[in-house]
Amino acid sequence: MSAAVSQLGWHPAVVFVARHSGKALDSTNGTHCEQRPKTNAPSQIFMLIQNGDGTVNIVHRSTGKYLDVSGAKTEDGAEILLWAAHGGANQKWKLTPTSDGYHTITASHSGKAIDVEGNSSNDGAKTFQWSVNNNNNQQWRMERVDSDRVKIRFKHNNKVLEAASGDNGARLYERDDNGNQNQQFILRTNGQFYRFTHAASGRAIDVEGAKTDNGTGMLLWDVNGQTNQEFQLETKPNGWFVLLARHAVEKGQRKAFDGPHDTAQPSLIWDYHGNDNQQVRFEFA
Repeated sequence: MSAAVSQLGWHPAVVFVARHSGKALDSTNGTHCEQRPKTNAPSQIFMLIQNGDGTVNIVHRSTGKYLDVSGAKTEDGAEILLWAAHGGANQKWKLTPTSDGYHTITASHSGKAIDVEGNSSNDGAKTFQWSVNNNNNQQWRMERVDSDRVKIRFKHNNKVLEAASGDNGARLYERDDNGNQNQQFILRTNGQFYRFTHAASGRAIDVEGAKTDNGTGMLLWDVNGQTNQEFQLETKPNGWFVLLARHAVEKGQRKAFDGPHDTAQPSLIWDYHGNDNQQVRFEFA
């Protein structure tokens, strides 16, 4: 578990603030990453996704792209940019505490840190990877923000998860993306497990009756802190995720959130197989 993610509680959406300048990591053009005055604009908000191996993916709110080291290069000076998810080690990051709530952010493939070019305090100064030197331009504070509503999109049909209503017991279906609140969920993490709360009702995605049988339905229920309302994320090499029900995992059963091919049928859990109908991604709403 990443200690940094754990310290954020059930809240993975953050702005990264550089210690030396007080400015935020930003990507206004959706590709290059630089520092800009902190405004909490969507271009400055990132979502942390725990990989289960001590690293995280860092996903850009505006574009859904992943923080990436250009070309998976290992030398000093390789540019930090945004790129489509591909599951490579150059999109996995380790968050290491320094002091006073700051962290270095190091690339898994190179062990090098995100660094603001030349220790500059100027707006628009670019970011690169550089050998870890513990200078302030390699230290970042993660500030929590409230822009953590997501859509849950299925790989096999490009549809998103929707609650039939906001009532206790409401079933969950795959539907065309229409932007309504019934298709939005608030994402929280404790660094190891994730909870999804329906934006319109405040109720959690719940495995019915905490059962582990294949075909057990997914529904909305009042938040109760039980493990059948929490999920473990497994990252696929293509950058998509499989959601494993915590209560089943803790019983030695790998039961995955499953989207039926017949979209008239509600979502359920099934033995993990990792096919496209068990793969999802998260998009900021």
